Amino acid sequence: VKYKALTNSAGGSETKASSRFVMDENVLQFSSLTLTYRMDKTNTEFMKKSIFSSITMNLGMEDVFRLSSVKQERGLDYPFARQFSFSLNVGF
Repeated sequence: VKYKALTNSAGGSETKASSRFVMDENVLQFSSLTLTYRMDKTNTEFMKKSIFSSITMNLGMEDVFRLSSVKQERGLDYPFARQFSFSLNVGF
């Protein structure tokens, strides 16, 4: 049997408490990242010649990476996916 059931039966199949399945989990996780760049007429030569007053770009990412000494279950039915987002804000 891969995993023995935990029981308190009187028939002698009682599972004693142990530290057999206790593991140290050492984790290094980078959970989110957001990069923003803003261009306006004071800091960009391109903006001085354009009709825009400002342009802001945002790039975001969730669950960048995870290093662990214990394998993490990340779903059974659907695969785990990182999330990416990009936004562009333009001011006239």
